[in-house]
Amino acid sequence: MLTSNLAAEAVEAFELKNETGITLDNDTGCISLRGAKPRTTFTYAGFQYPVYRWVILALHGYLESEQMVLHSCDNACCFNPDHLRIGNHAENNKDRKYR
Repeated sequence: MLTSNLAAEAVEAFELKNETGITLDNDTGCISLRGAKPRTTFTYAGFQYPVYRWVILALHGYLESEQMVLHSCDNACCFNPDHLRIGNHAENNKDRKYR
């Protein structure tokens, strides 16, 4: 079962594996993996998710299937917890419409 503890372990494993590849954009505050493509995934304990979803799972625990991780920065590579929030498909479409 996927738990927030397992997600926290996954985030820690991701950081250890990619420590030198993680970058902070000082202008935007976005944290991403150098050279990453949008929605780059990370597999841990048989679960594969985009890095930003692992971060939200580690912080908030289980997400319902209809819940999505939304980016306030509009950068799909970013996994800065301050730029992420839980939302749904309708909210995601609304955000997209106004950007």
